[in-house]
Amino acid sequence: QFVSTGRGGLPPTPSSHLTGSTLLNDLGVWATIAGRETDFRTIQNNEPSVQEAQGWMVATNGKVHLTAAPANQASAGSFDRLLPAAAQAYTQADYAQAANLWEQALTASAPEDAVLRISILSNLALAYHQLGQWEQALEAIATSQQQLTPELANASPQLLAQHLSAQASLHFALGQTTEAINTWQQAAAAYGQAGDESGQRQALLNQNQGLQSLGFYRQAETQLNQLLSEVNSELSQAKLGEAELAEQTLAQTPSQMRAIALLRLGGIQRARGDQLAAQQTLEEAIAIAKTLSHPTITSTALLNLGHIARDSNNLEQALAYYQTSLETAPTPLGQVQAQLSQLGLRIDQNPTAAPRLWAEIEPSLQQQMGNLPTSRESINTKLHLAQILLQTDLAKTHSDSVTALLASALQQAQALTDPIAEGYAWGYQ
Repeated sequence: QFVSTGRGGLPPTPSSHLTGSTLLNDLGVWATIAGRETDFRTIQNNEPSVQEAQGWMVATNGKVHLTAAPANQASAGSFDRLLPAAAQAYTQADYAQAANLWEQALTASAPEDAVLRISILSNLALAYHQLGQWEQALEAIATSQQQLTPELANASPQLLAQHLSAQASLHFALGQTTEAINTWQQAAAAYGQAGDESGQRQALLNQNQGLQSLGFYRQAETQLNQLLSEVNSELSQAKLGEAELAEQTLAQTPSQMRAIALLRLGGIQRARGDQLAAQQTLEEAIAIAKTLSHPTITSTALLNLGHIARDSNNLEQALAYYQTSLETAPTPLGQVQAQLSQLGLRIDQNPTAAPRLWAEIEPSLQQQMGNLPTSRESINTKLHLAQILLQTDLAKTHSDSVTALLASALQQAQALTDPIAEGYAWGYQ
């Protein structure tokens, strides 16, 4: 007897196509400064002005930062500059700069301003994890949770939602997918309590990534169709064109959520073999992402279009998509995933050329591999490369490289306490 569990597919493994992941992060709806509220999800895309340094401060990690105002004159104006600039840097995948600016803001914040500090700490946790600085990330999210008292959580459900959203993102990066899904569900409930429908959809859209990671494609597709229906309705009611929405680049605008929803839907369509629908869906996601100047969505969609072309035996088109994805990707992980997709395809085309192809990219690729932040996705990327090498004679001629690669993946999996990733790493030994 066969029983339908509603899964709709199998979870991806390191041997699967590298598809990338894109999450929407809540970088703080408001900061209670001088009695004002500032919504950093709808702030305009203005370049921060360059000003002469008037002071300096020491951040929590010991770094010394120059400031636009004297250290003893932290003001609403200084936060007006630091927080939007940090959010902009994070959105553009400049995580080191984002962390730097949030550290300055945290140092300048008043100890009694718990709302602001909790919001900044949640953001710092996200930036640190993107940089692979897990000790700092976990410390920041723990401090945020410690300061978020039950009384404050009840009074500020929006703040609770932001904290939970950041916490879920950390769970997901650590490979704790079930915990991430449950925490995003809690975040969605908190957004709902706050009356923030956009934030609620954002949390559910992130949760959808977790569902796909566990192979629950049927459930994920149903959820995506519902989210797309709501987002399309909001876009229609707002009567805004893509050009106008593009001005709201720091926000999780309806348009941005629609682009990510389409990106996820295209992945599901490809997984079930509906290549034409998947291609059309991903091309639509790219069109929206370009109007928003969102390179992460664009490069991820291009990577998946390359997989569709490869599965359809349109190999030259696949290589072109992979190359454009490589050139567009704003992060080392995205760049490596595009390079490995190219390498795997070229070796499949001409196995005897494997030594030459590997020699051409090994020095730069090994350096990029060393710079990848520690996460489940990074580990799977390393194991994907190991599988490519193990399927060729390179496993014998470059055994030291393969051994070092697997040892690095195993060490990272153990550091994250990720038994699934650790199991795969041992399996390739």
